[in-house]
Amino acid sequence: LDQIITKVDGCPATCAIVDKADGESLPILEIDIDQDAIGRTAMDLCRALRQGTPPIYVSHNGVREGKLRINPLHLNDNNTVILAQRLRQELVG
Repeated sequence: LDQIITKVDGCPATCAIVDKADGESLPILEIDIDQDAIGRTAMDLCRALRQGTPPIYVSHNGVREGKLRINPLHLNDNNTVILAQRLRQELVG
C-alpha cells in the first residue's frame, strides 16, 4: 500500500491507510479523489480502471463519497506496480 501511496503522490488525491488494528483485518488503502480537479467522479475513475488494460478492480465501497478503497489481499510486487501506474494514469489523464 505504501508503494501505491508513493506513486500517487502529487496527484489530485489524498491517501490514507485505514487499519482497524483488531488483529484480524487487513489495512485498507483509502484514496480520496479530488473529483473537481480531475473532472470525473470516483465512480468514473473506478469504471475506467476496470475497463482499462489491464483491468483493475477496486472496492465500490466509498465511491459515492469520492473515495476508492484498495484491499491488499491479492497484491504482490508485480501487480502492485501495475495498479499504481494505472491509478496514476487515470488521476493525471
